[in-house]
Amino acid sequence: MMNSLRKNERLSSQKEIALLVKEGNTFLCYPFRIMWSVSRNERDHSFRIQSAFSVPKKKFKKAVQRNKIRRRMKEAFRLHKEPFKKEMAHHPFTLSLLIIYTPHKELNYAKIEAGMKKSFQMLKKVLSEKTP
Repeated sequence: MMNSLRKNERLSSQKEIALLVKEGNTFLCYPFRIMWSVSRNERDHSFRIQSAFSVPKKKFKKAVQRNKIRRRMKEAFRLHKEPFKKEMAHHPFTLSLLIIYTPHKELNYAKIEAGMKKSFQMLKKVLSEKTP
């Protein structure tokens, strides 16, 4: 299964997320705010992505709404990460991502997917500028 989102691809450590928020880089790409940071892979020399997804409780009071949006974000990410990983395969680092949903209203899947594609393009551009 190439297009999966496994446990080791999820950013779940509270410490790592807090460090990413505090010291990571940020850019906006509607409908998301992307926080990212890179760390060198000392043991294996491959490219890895670890991601977390967030939908603010302040904007969406009901958990059902937040979970629905989060599921859509994860699905769009899962489908479009492989081409990105293939293009970045020559970089020996781990990319940590926190993807935050920014609109005040629920968007349909097509708009979320288009935003995720655009986010990957911007991320590729930003990474090529900032990393050797």
